[in-house]
Amino acid sequence: MSNETEQDLEAAVQPPEPEHIELSTPAPLRFAPWHKPRKQFIRNEQWIRHVKGIIERSDNFRDGRPFSYLTLPGPDLLDVRLVADVCRSQGIKLRYLGFCRANEDETQRLRINVSEFGISRTESVSSGSKVVIAPIQDIQIRKSEAYVALSQGGTYDAINIDACNPIARGDIDTTGRLIDTIRHLADYQINKRRELWVLFLTTPIQNDSISDQSLGAIYKEIERNNEKSDEFADEMRDQFAEGEDIQSYMERISRSTSREFLSLVSLGLTKWLIHLGEQGHYRVKIMKSFCYSTYTQEPFTPNMASLCFLFEPTAMPINDATGLTANRNQNIGGNIGIEDHIRALRKTNEIANVDEILYADRCLREEMISDTKTLLRQAGYPVDDVAMGYNAWLANNP
Repeated sequence: MSNETEQDLEAAVQPPEPEHIELSTPAPLRFAPWHKPRKQFIRNEQWIRHVKGIIERSDNFRDGRPFSYLTLPGPDLLDVRLVADVCRSQGIKLRYLGFCRANEDETQRLRINVSEFGISRTESVSSGSKVVIAPIQDIQIRKSEAYVALSQGGTYDAINIDACNPIARGDIDTTGRLIDTIRHLADYQINKRRELWVLFLTTPIQNDSISDQSLGAIYKEIERNNEKSDEFADEMRDQFAEGEDIQSYMERISRSTSREFLSLVSLGLTKWLIHLGEQGHYRVKIMKSFCYSTYTQEPFTPNMASLCFLFEPTAMPINDATGLTANRNQNIGGNIGIEDHIRALRKTNEIANVDEILYADRCLREEMISDTKTLLRQAGYPVDDVAMGYNAWLANNP
């Protein structure tokens, strides 16, 4: 006779006790540098202004097509929320594609999921909108999740590269450079699209954040125009110290991070995009752009550029080399001409320092603070908490 008791027999057929699993919760909401009022100024005066402009200038949205937006949104999707609000006010829908770094921990991913869930439930967001958990650099890797998501999304009315990492710290053979990703996106858009679109680019521009090779390529673009155009050379010469030529001027500016260095690199990047656009019959214009400082000590030199580029399709003339018909348009190559390069020089010299703008206009600063609070409340932040709220945080992070 078996010695097993009834309890032993029952225990033998029971499933094992489940292991204790620690469930992840979304990362806590903490105020961050991009919650400062100057960032809201950029959102309002650059991003939202041009999103509205694209919508108002195009008839394509009247047939129900959504506004297509590519972005690096961050865990709270703050820019997506604002663009969705613009689309709602214009009576159209938003379709967005975001990229988020794959090394975010589980709590950050949950934050993104919560934000996406809240936004996707609004009527102004089109189905198929999503955030891909992968760095945007992966769009260059064929068959990667990022590459497939980009390709399936069609083309984009606005691309917002709001990046903390430098644009070209490595040389041309370095993987993961932001500049190569921008080239890929420009190539993708120019080859697949014949409509107006806008590129926003936010990136640090410091003398230690760009490789010598990359900086040399940027400067060569400027030197070429200096040689080709007397008008361009005259306006460049206004910035030289006594006895300087173009090479010695650029060498001097490159020795330290400065407002002049930020403008000079921005000029080279603009000219680079102009040349890329010309090859695909696009006219590229740099629009009003901004800068600010991320340094925590004086002299608070502006080192973060927030640039805006408008891509306008131009005519694609057909050349009849047979002589059977006359070629009336002699600009067969689609070359835009020197005037856009001079415009680029002037616009990059006029890049406005947001820190100075808000310091000089206290009412405007308060307006940006109020707008930021509204946006962060929508994302669930404890904005109005006396001890841990936005005012207390901003007082310690001016």
